[in-house]
Amino acid sequence: MAMTEVYEFVHTDCIHDSAMATMSLHRTKKGAYKAMRNFLEKEYANWYDKRILYGKDKDRVDKFGLHCTWAVRPIALKE
Repeated sequence: MAMTEVYEFVHTDCIHDSAMATMSLHRTKKGAYKAMRNFLEKEYANWYDKRILYGKDKDRVDKFGLHCTWAVRPIALKE
């Protein structure tokens, strides 16, 4: 039985309340990292736009990716 390794890009928007979700599967690690980078660029732009739109509250800790996590990890594809 041949086993092939694929790479998954996983993400969760709350490390306290939810589990990691597979966002995409890729044949190469480079492809998975590219997908993760594209996703994070869009998420950062959305976060930044909301921050500008609603104003910056100096007392509030509002860092990008706070309580979020993302990763690329290999998984075995069995046939």
